[in-house]
Amino acid sequence: MSNRIRQPAVAVLRLLATVLATVASTTLATGWLYWIRGSVAHWPGPSVADALPLDELPGHDGISLIAYVAAFTVAGMLAGLTARAAKVSRGAAGLSLAATAGLWLFAVDAFSLYVVRQVPLGLAVHAAAGLPVVYLAAGLVGAAGALLGRETPTGARTHRMLAWLTAAGGVVVLVAALRES
Repeated sequence: MSNRIRQPAVAVLRLLATVLATVASTTLATGWLYWIRGSVAHWPGPSVADALPLDELPGHDGISLIAYVAAFTVAGMLAGLTARAAKVSRGAAGLSLAATAGLWLFAVDAFSLYVVRQVPLGLAVHAAAGLPVVYLAAGLVGAAGALLGRETPTGARTHRMLAWLTAAGGVVVLVAALRES
């Protein structure tokens, strides 16, 4: 196989591995939250509403902010380490991980709301778009990816700046989600 074909194919495989790692790690984070929700129910501090959308009807959909941030930070770190191993730059890792996590969690939450609320799919999608937890998780995963992605020698200053901007965006999303809950 010639280098002209091999290099783009390797880049696509690296990106695919990063996307799959992000989907898997964010799914695991949601599972961890379901698993520990009873243990952290009494923790002090604010609660993140709609964090567990399948438990909306019984009223158990909120979870401690500390547990939520910890779960999705670990998920972001796992995905970020995968991006580093796949030689994805910090800026690209931060943006791709944030976008992948956001889209995946949006789809999962829309489907969950569709099932739980038994409303038309359009209403479930609209409701999922208004959930701050989707954006909070995407920001946390993107920030971890931006900080753990691979530093490239060419344009290192630009990549470092993009990584910190992505991390700052994650903090802004965190503050916005806290204000809404």
